[in-house]
Amino acid sequence: MQTTTLPESEFNGDGRPTRSPAPRPTTAADGRFRVLGYLRDGTPIVPIYGAEGGYHTAGDIVRETIDGRDINGLWDEFQAVLQIVNSQRTTITNLLSFRTTRSADLVAQSTEDSGFDLASEFGVPTALRPEHPLIKVGFSFRDYDKASRATWRFLRDATTEQVQATHRAALSADNKLTTEAILARVLNPTPGENEDGVPAFGLYNGDDMAPPRSGFQTFTAGHDHYLTSESDTLDGKDLDDLARHVSHHGYGSLPGTRLLLFVNPEDLPAVASIRAGDNGATYDFITSEGAPAYLATDTLVGDRPPGEFNGLRIAGSYGDVWIAPVEMLPPGYLIMAATDGPNGSLNAVGFREHPTPAFQGLRLMPGNQNGYPLVESFYARAFGVGVRHRGAAAVLQITPSALYTPPAELAGVVL
Repeated sequence: MQTTTLPESEFNGDGRPTRSPAPRPTTAADGRFRVLGYLRDGTPIVPIYGAEGGYHTAGDIVRETIDGRDINGLWDEFQAVLQIVNSQRTTITNLLSFRTTRSADLVAQSTEDSGFDLASEFGVPTALRPEHPLIKVGFSFRDYDKASRATWRFLRDATTEQVQATHRAALSADNKLTTEAILARVLNPTPGENEDGVPAFGLYNGDDMAPPRSGFQTFTAGHDHYLTSESDTLDGKDLDDLARHVSHHGYGSLPGTRLLLFVNPEDLPAVASIRAGDNGATYDFITSEGAPAYLATDTLVGDRPPGEFNGLRIAGSYGDVWIAPVEMLPPGYLIMAATDGPNGSLNAVGFREHPTPAFQGLRLMPGNQNGYPLVESFYARAFGVGVRHRGAAAVLQITPSALYTPPAELAGVVL
């Protein structure tokens, strides 16, 4: 680059220019430079070429992984995976919950239907109306997020699998977040409160709310669905008590509904050892069609339960109850729940999301560098939980104590 030097007549004795010279032509592509000032020897100070356009983004530095995978293509793939995950929510969440966008709902705590009247000659039948009072149940709502950050050098040298590892970790964390929230709500008898001041209930916990009549069963205030084995061991009588606490409210007996028992795999051997007549057990544990092969001398009467139910692995059955081992359920706790199928309206828990579809499900958003989102991206989830049907599930803690205590493993879950 050529520069222009001022003549000596235009300088003071200390070397400073006597006036502020105007920019002078020099050799450049456009024939001129914008001059910021002059050095003591009269050399003009010219900005770095291209500075007027800002700085280069990381997207200008690296565009593909070391094994040739386009970075922007990976971003599109991550978004597509999120759409699949959000449309096919995890099995436990689907079978225990019902999606809603309301902060509160009026829900009848019984499955009984109104009957018909004998028709009169005048043809004026009475109107259908809920036979049982509706209770107002609330659902909490929280925002959660986590960031993924990578330098351009990492993206330059990382393989596709290394970049995808962070995305898989985010999906796993989201699965853990939503599933633990639902399990913790069922396992914790203490109600919360949402932003509108409406209680976000657990199951019936011995409070002053009396369950409505169901069939020939009547109930009083103080009804409790948080039970203990009052022993160090589990037996068939405990399972009978759990099933009865759900079925006597009418849940699990309607067509299309099913009683499920969720157990930690550590507690499954105790359940599998139950035989009719032992310690008051009514039924035998029967292995499912998906169980490993074994030798037996007993004759099976009836059908074995299926190996899976709506994507949930079934280990066996106890009477009409299908038993599902769940890793995320703390050891020593069992949940008996009636399911109305995936996202069924009779499922125990309400899973609240934002009313605007764009803010539902797990979202992946660019961070501060919008033009190159994999350098920094934010995973966000907004939801809340609350029990809709307080009698649709019951919990048993395996403990010698008669006093139920929630699992310490889920004490940190925000409800």
